[in-house]
Amino acid sequence: MTRAELIEWHDAAEDPPDADTTVLIIAGGDVEAWIGYLDGDQWRVADGMPIDTPVLYWAHLPEGPAE
Repeated sequence: MTRAELIEWHDAAEDPPDADTTVLIIAGGDVEAWIGYLDGDQWRVADGMPIDTPVLYWAHLPEGPAE
């Protein structure tokens, strides 16, 4: 069975995610989404490396396929 999910993008400056919550992110100049998190005031990719460009948007991770 195919399942569709709507991804809602949030403005990172106006509506940041909860700290240390893993989310999809789009940084300035990128057209690809990355997995990362907000660590205090510093955005990081999933492996912990800091992101040097401003993160513009974030979205919750999709739930994935139903069992």
